[in-house]
Amino acid sequence: MATSSTTGVSADIEVPQHWAAEGADPLTEIIDTFGRTHPDVRFENHSHHVSSLRLVVKSQVLREDPPDLWIEWPGQNIELAVQAGVIADITDVWERADLEGHFVDGAKEAARFDGRYRCVPTDMYRINNLFFNREYVQQAGVNFETVSNPAQFVNALETLDAALDVPAIIINGRDPFGPLQLWETFLIAHGGPDAYEEIIDGQPRRHQAAIESAVDSLDRTLQYAPGDVTFTSSSAADAAFVAGEAAVTHNGGWALGRMKDTSSFSYGHDWEYLPFPGTSEFYQMNMNAMVPAAQREHDETVLAFLEHLASVESLNHIADKVGGVPPRSDVSVDSLHPVTQEHHRALGTTSRQLPSMAHGLGVRPDIVIQLKDAIATFMQDRSVDATTGALVDALTSDA
Repeated sequence: MATSSTTGVSADIEVPQHWAAEGADPLTEIIDTFGRTHPDVRFENHSHHVSSLRLVVKSQVLREDPPDLWIEWPGQNIELAVQAGVIADITDVWERADLEGHFVDGAKEAARFDGRYRCVPTDMYRINNLFFNREYVQQAGVNFETVSNPAQFVNALETLDAALDVPAIIINGRDPFGPLQLWETFLIAHGGPDAYEEIIDGQPRRHQAAIESAVDSLDRTLQYAPGDVTFTSSSAADAAFVAGEAAVTHNGGWALGRMKDTSSFSYGHDWEYLPFPGTSEFYQMNMNAMVPAAQREHDETVLAFLEHLASVESLNHIADKVGGVPPRSDVSVDSLHPVTQEHHRALGTTSRQLPSMAHGLGVRPDIVIQLKDAIATFMQDRSVDATTGALVDALTSDA
């Protein structure tokens, strides 16, 4: 474990994160700016793929040598660690920097446990997105502005498939969270926000019909995707869309970090964005947060860095680098990508912010594993009935 400091004079701070492994590292500049006022602080800024980062952190925690800070999905994803005493209480940071008065409600809810703050949200993402290739869609005569529900969406894919020489849709299926997050987007469209919230609260059997309809919509959608989606990563799917290898794609706003600076495939000319059909009034939400280890709870150097990270300047820099939405309401988004600006507006105008299951904001990590297992099996056997049963079992509070 890194050397502790309560004076702020000298410290080693270990920070595992996943941004750099995905092609963008906003943390390096934030560390550099912090170093101008804390020149004796040394950071170990380690990069891991998002799928392996949690295993790395968990392994260190089990060895009783946790990193000092790490990037994680908050919400229920960290609740067990909070209960186990692994994560620090940083309510003092929130109070002295008046973060509660500036962070948006969804971010505060994901960071707060029993009235105490345990992390600093860094970047938020809308998941219920539809990105589409303008040329292909126009060539096929499809107008997604008029597509308002899952059935119409699948019909549009059929039209695209008949008219084009490329797949209608690209889906990232190597890690099951790709089809899992698409399933939960369909679930919101079929069942609405009340059903969705009751489902994540452990009452899925009341809404089994909506769960089944969402699985069926996923099954129908996969008919128009390449056959090798189980080998396609999130970044590879985004790259394939940018390369013109599919007409549409569904992914969270982090895809913008990979697409926004591609001069040969520019927004508004080559590609467009709309909220996913049937979900425009809702915000299917994921976010990252900086989580502090309990061992550094009273370390003024670590607390000072968290306060620096939560500043308007730092969060604007993160959003610009990775395509996310700043979790503070007082951060100007005027210089950010137009889709990021739209996502930022949607935080204030959509009727509900719904925490993602696929990323652990809305359900416990053990349930996420069961959901991924159910979807991974579905990707092989494509049994709507069996998958519906497995999802219901996983989400039932007494399962």
